[in-house]
Amino acid sequence: MAIKVKRKRRGRGSSAPQSTLTGEAEEVLNRALERIQPRPDRKTWKLMVMGLARQRAIETYMEEFLEEHVEKVGWEWGALWITHIHIAEHGLVDEAMEMYQLLAETFPLNYMTEMSQSRLHRDFTGEYYVARDHINVAQTLWPDGCEAFYQAGILYDLMGVPEYAFAMADRAYGLADQFGDTSYKLKARISFNQAVAMWQAARPYGDIKAYLRRALEDWPEYERAQNFLDSLPEDDEADPRGRSAMQRFTDDIRRNMQQPSYQIIEPPQAEDNDDEEG
Repeated sequence: MAIKVKRKRRGRGSSAPQSTLTGEAEEVLNRALERIQPRPDRKTWKLMVMGLARQRAIETYMEEFLEEHVEKVGWEWGALWITHIHIAEHGLVDEAMEMYQLLAETFPLNYMTEMSQSRLHRDFTGEYYVARDHINVAQTLWPDGCEAFYQAGILYDLMGVPEYAFAMADRAYGLADQFGDTSYKLKARISFNQAVAMWQAARPYGDIKAYLRRALEDWPEYERAQNFLDSLPEDDEADPRGRSAMQRFTDDIRRNMQQPSYQIIEPPQAEDNDDEEG
């Protein structure tokens, strides 16, 4: 998969990168990059974009996106894109909002940018409906993206719409194989989240246990699911006292549910030779 690099040579043997960003866009990028130390060079940005694009969960989507927009997405798009994801995950709201606006106005919209913006509004500004709107755009851009359904399930649970939350979680479960060798963990977490939501809705213990057992089938070493299952009574009758005693435990689970299902990759070491175009 090739990442188009735009640059202008200053002389024989020179490969200094020349960004096509000017004015406000260049200022926003430079301010954001000041937050990231050490500041990556152009080669490292290129490797970061390629590394993230080759993650199993989004590989197919990114290959098609880059192929379709190869003339529009150069290294400066990669710098904006990666930086936006990075600062959004760390809650730098003003910088992420400003950079998102530039991405939306200057380059084609893409799934990952919309997902980062959605998590920013959900986790740091509390604007759930704005977060939902960005997830809707992401799902339009990639109707089969597992991450959007997974995060939508968490969002709808926070919004108090359990029916939608369960529907999104079920869809995410069916698409979890996108995560390759780690898909079994995501499947287990989805089932676990559904069990917690069912417990909070005072659903029968038998239903809750079914989801916990499914989680353990996918990931037998999932300790939290096993502990939750072991804490439930044998019968399926309501147990208000037991539920009250477990509230602290489930509050901790809900906090854990809001963590992103993937982390930004560490930038690979840039090679000394910076003359490649591909």
